[in-house]
Amino acid sequence: MTGAAPQTYRPDIDGLRAVSILLVVLYHGFGSAVPGGFAGVDVFFVISGYLITGQIYGKCRSGDFSFVDFYARRIRRIFPPLLVVLFFVAVCGYLLLNLNDFTSLYRHIAAASVFASNFLLWNEVGYFDQQAELKPLLHLWSLGIEEQFYVLWPLLVVGLDAAARHLRGAVGLALLLVCAASLLAGIRLAAHDPIGAFYSPLSRCWELGLGGILAVWELDRVATREPVRFRLAKDAVSVAGVVCLAGCALLLGDQSRFPGVATALPALSSLAIIAAGPGARINRHLLGSRPMVWLGLVSYGLYLWHWPLLSLARIEYAGHLPAIHTWVALTASVVLATLTRRLVEIPIRNCRARSVPVWLSVALVAIGITGVLGYKSGILWPQRLAQQAGIQSQIKEAWREFDADGIPKSDCTGIVAPESVAYRNCQIWGSPAADHTVAVWGDSMSVAWMPPFFALVRDRGWRVIQFSHTGCPPIVGVWRTDRTDLDCTDATLPGQILEGIRR
Repeated sequence: MTGAAPQTYRPDIDGLRAVSILLVVLYHGFGSAVPGGFAGVDVFFVISGYLITGQIYGKCRSGDFSFVDFYARRIRRIFPPLLVVLFFVAVCGYLLLNLNDFTSLYRHIAAASVFASNFLLWNEVGYFDQQAELKPLLHLWSLGIEEQFYVLWPLLVVGLDAAARHLRGAVGLALLLVCAASLLAGIRLAAHDPIGAFYSPLSRCWELGLGGILAVWELDRVATREPVRFRLAKDAVSVAGVVCLAGCALLLGDQSRFPGVATALPALSSLAIIAAGPGARINRHLLGSRPMVWLGLVSYGLYLWHWPLLSLARIEYAGHLPAIHTWVALTASVVLATLTRRLVEIPIRNCRARSVPVWLSVALVAIGITGVLGYKSGILWPQRLAQQAGIQSQIKEAWREFDADGIPKSDCTGIVAPESVAYRNCQIWGSPAADHTVAVWGDSMSVAWMPPFFALVRDRGWRVIQFSHTGCPPIVGVWRTDRTDLDCTDATLPGQILEGIRR
């Protein structure tokens, strides 16, 4: 007699989902209070790998696994809430955002429609990348990794089952080797490309696979009556997992190298809690309690809703969101997640029409096309295009007026050394005898902001010293090593400029 199938409903796993979403939501809303809350995503990965592999392997063993049925179930589960949130964000972005943010958002909508948000975010990190908190669809990187996992993992499990059907433990061992290779690849990549390691499905696959290995082991083992000492051991394992997960939430931080060795802590903690089983006391009484189960059931919708609301609110408040508004956004996300589950998720999941997955796929393709139109053409935003052209025209006019005024320029002798890098990128506008001097220091963005300072020179007779270096951050102790064609590869440049400003 084989063990109980992992796909048998376990309330404690929904409770563990509740823990993971609480960690993520509190981290996104109040990061300093839960500095390691981002580990909640790793908990999600382990849970997802456990449940999905249990479904695949269990059906393989019974001989009725169907790829069509598997992906139809995934579409019914994943697509409906995602479509609602993408539509909401698209409308809000159209109404609220300026041209640059609008086109960036619609690019992310297009990427999300094909579950490639992680690759887009990976490629966006750089000089023109906007602040992460101001990207309403930033959180969909994890959903992208999950869906990419769902594409290849079933093929692997089904293939291994067919090849090693009569070799007990062979499938689990093979999956263990795959996960070990993924973990090593993540550690190696994190050492020289931490952003790539964070977003790469290759370096994240092992977390989902870890849960999958447990599911396979549970299905392969022979069920026997457990002695009391085993039940006590499971209680201890569950408590240890919960304590370790709490420690991760409180002690890990942004400086922790993820994914890598540190990722193993929340992943193994989650695995321990799941492995302890529904009979472990903390699983049964805490994780399996009604409030935790309810929160776990709405966790997917809550994950989708909470970040766009926080991000759009931060955009509206120029990045500084008061605590009360953070609580309002999080409360609204709980309400919306609950409504989405009742009005969208459950009805669609219960609808037995075989065409439902097809229509959901068509709808996602449609919103993806809308995203492409939003950032590739002016069809969706002619007014914003005209507005942007007007702003650019005003800036050019300000430059022309300033040049026409003939305001004197002078070199930076006496401010910075003539042989220094800073001297080549320094300009002085206005009379050296001016009563007031303003220093402008920055990258190419500072050049765009020069017209208001030109007005000070013209209208008030002030002097402006401009230190503008394309691509160079105006921060002492920070320089670039990736572009040898930029002056800011010189580590002494920020110090030179700061010393010149002090003079």
